[in-house]
Amino acid sequence: MEPAEPVNTAQAAPAKAAPAKPSKPAEPEPESEEQREQKAKAQRKEQALEEKEQGNAAYKAKDFDVAIGHYDKAYELYDEDISFLTNRQGHSYACAPCGALWFGKA
Repeated sequence: MEPAEPVNTAQAAPAKAAPAKPSKPAEPEPESEEQREQKAKAQRKEQALEEKEQGNAAYKAKDFDVAIGHYDKAYELYDEDISFLTNRQGHSYACAPCGALWFGKA
């Protein structure tokens, strides 16, 4: 009698998947009008904040006319931030002649 062949109880290894073919990089989708507007708004806000910082520096140096110019420019660039106006008004308390101009009493 011949010896029996050993029984393999391990399962056969699954077949390896073929390596994925490198695909072309996806082309970026063109920006929508809304995305362009959001970018432009963000840039205006950034520029306005820079103007505000310059206004703050001028205010600390007691160069009030220059400070007002920067706060006005900041508000022109981005009118959604009320701090540009409140900083400008704070100037009127520090500079009485300018305050009269601000409130139309000159």
